[in-house]
Amino acid sequence: MRSLKLVSAAASFAICLVVTACTGMAARPSGVPLDPIVSAVDVHTRVAQRGTIVESTKTDDFSDTLRRSSSSAFRAVYRSTSGTTGGPSEVAGVFFLPVGPAPAGGWPVIAFAHGTTGLANGCGISHSSNLRGYDGLVASLLSRGYAVAATDYEGLNAQGSHAYLDRQSEGFNVIDSVRALQHLSAKVSPRWAGYGESQGGQAVWAANELSAAYGVGLDLVGTVALSPATNVTALTQLAENGDLSASQQVIFPLVLTGASRIDPTFTASAVIPGVDQSEWDDLLGCDNETRVRTAKELRVDEAVTLDAHTSAQLDHILQRQALPQSPLDAPMLVLNGDADDLVRPEWVQYSVEQSCALGGPSIEHHVIAGGGHGNLGHEDQSLAWLDARFVGQPMTSTC
Repeated sequence: MRSLKLVSAAASFAICLVVTACTGMAARPSGVPLDPIVSAVDVHTRVAQRGTIVESTKTDDFSDTLRRSSSSAFRAVYRSTSGTTGGPSEVAGVFFLPVGPAPAGGWPVIAFAHGTTGLANGCGISHSSNLRGYDGLVASLLSRGYAVAATDYEGLNAQGSHAYLDRQSEGFNVIDSVRALQHLSAKVSPRWAGYGESQGGQAVWAANELSAAYGVGLDLVGTVALSPATNVTALTQLAENGDLSASQQVIFPLVLTGASRIDPTFTASAVIPGVDQSEWDDLLGCDNETRVRTAKELRVDEAVTLDAHTSAQLDHILQRQALPQSPLDAPMLVLNGDADDLVRPEWVQYSVEQSCALGGPSIEHHVIAGGGHGNLGHEDQSLAWLDARFVGQPMTSTC
């Protein structure tokens, strides 16, 4: 097992280059209302339906890696809650049970939250036999004796609209995926942990914060957030200054579109004018190579047009999605790289410090020397951290 090469928190925070990411965040919300416009009876019914199965198929239509590692596998659509409307939603996902007999009390569950796969319908990992490249990681979780619930997030199935980086929708979808797996199999435990990277890192962090209010009936033991998109508010200023990195230029159209779906009064196309519908489809589609090529051809950084009103509007939307918003419900491990040019290390550091200041369960945060956004290379350590949470071992806090 490789040892962690770390950059000190002080050194990481000292390189804070973007004022908005280091000095300002949104006010903390006072709670997580399911739907303020419906009656108490409707809310009670809606709560009871969370995680229930709309449709499911038991299948072995997955990669050899997954077939060898699982005893049962399902594609399913389950009920959840929309963070943008507070109303009910239907979300797709994939669900796996390990090989062998279940332990007393049932298999512990890992809710896996994937990174960015595009915003179009069908971009979820359930539509891919190798889970869009995540099959090896899911197989590793199964081999350690965990059942796995992997959400697509709302709007990435065959229909609907995906509000990219909507922290509440993501958090609700992650929590309800655990409930969905309980409906699919009586062999799973209510004890669970979250594991996610990039967008998924934001998703499991949000799920941890939402767990106390929304995860009733489940037992969250911890979350692992890798390169989490905790606070990307500074993208607004970077775009205004023409300072988006190549990686940020690829993701910026998705961020704009997500903002427009969170707040329909915001118009994404006005920020990058002159882009036709087919080009927008390529920028938001499921193929990463196409997204990268199209962003480069359109010179997104040079094409951005942000006036004072639009800039303030985008900044406000992104601040509302920034983490933290409330104390954690369970411990968390955060890993990110000091060479990450997509979610910059000082942004993650700021979010960790703010979460520590809110109190609650501890955070263990490590900055990986030389690590980029998707190549942290510390899977063994992060999975061992999860193992330790399930058996109740003490953790090292870096707060």
